[in-house]
Amino acid sequence: MSSSAYAQKLKLMNFSNEVLSAVEAVLFGGEAALASSQSAEVKAGDGFRSLVTGGDKASQSVILEFLSRRFPSARFLCEEETSHANAFLRSDPKGILDEPLVYVVDAIDSTVRYARDLGNWAVMIGVMRDGVIVGGALFAPTTNGGMLVV
Repeated sequence: MSSSAYAQKLKLMNFSNEVLSAVEAVLFGGEAALASSQSAEVKAGDGFRSLVTGGDKASQSVILEFLSRRFPSARFLCEEETSHANAFLRSDPKGILDEPLVYVVDAIDSTVRYARDLGNWAVMIGVMRDGVIVGGALFAPTTNGGMLVV
């Protein structure tokens, strides 16, 4: 099912605009990951088991761009390093609980499985309002023809 078809079905449900946008963003992120390089490299400054791929970078870029257009003042906590103006430092997300709207982004969870083309990886986004988790979305595009959890 395409991302627009998922979005149309979800509009019939009673989710907030922030959560609906997270759903759309994980779908776009999953599509970007599927179209990107699975070649992995070790993250600078992290342990040898911490990998990043072109898919991680592409997915995160699409997600941040989409959510920033929708909510220009939203802040982001991302697993991957980013220079986005509204992103917290991964190492010190000071003030995260005081922000009105924060998206917590894992562009590809289980990068090792993604890099080895094993399936069972996902794109995930959590939504926080004023320090409280209010929802989230997980999209696993290679699981059972595409699995979405909201």
